[in-house]
Amino acid sequence: MEADKLLIPRYKVISEWPDMLERFSIGYIFEHPYGRQYLTEISKYDPADFPGLFKKLQWWEERTLEEMPTYVRIIEEPYKDEVLHLPDYEKGSHIYEIQIDRPKMFMLHLAFTEPVEESDYTSYLKTF
Repeated sequence: MEADKLLIPRYKVISEWPDMLERFSIGYIFEHPYGRQYLTEISKYDPADFPGLFKKLQWWEERTLEEMPTYVRIIEEPYKDEVLHLPDYEKGSHIYEIQIDRPKMFMLHLAFTEPVEESDYTSYLKTF
């Protein structure tokens, strides 16, 4: 899946509301690609305005193995902006053992990353 599509905000229905269950059952996940644009099929308000009804998902939450990225950028210090290739056999996990030009391994949770494209990884490698 393309990195920009993985970053589209998604919400999960976590509670009941009259008339909503006819269209969206508990556990249903939907994309909300335009930020605060109104979703007329749910209500006239942004789902972020109703945290008791909708849980905003992190980009990596509730994804299938096929949807997970092959490349990610670390967005937190001390390894901020490092771009990593995640082997296929690890893509099903949310926590990785990583070694970045250092003698020690460290654990990395996908919450501290964002998906990127192969071209970003290639550009990153050229900086060495």
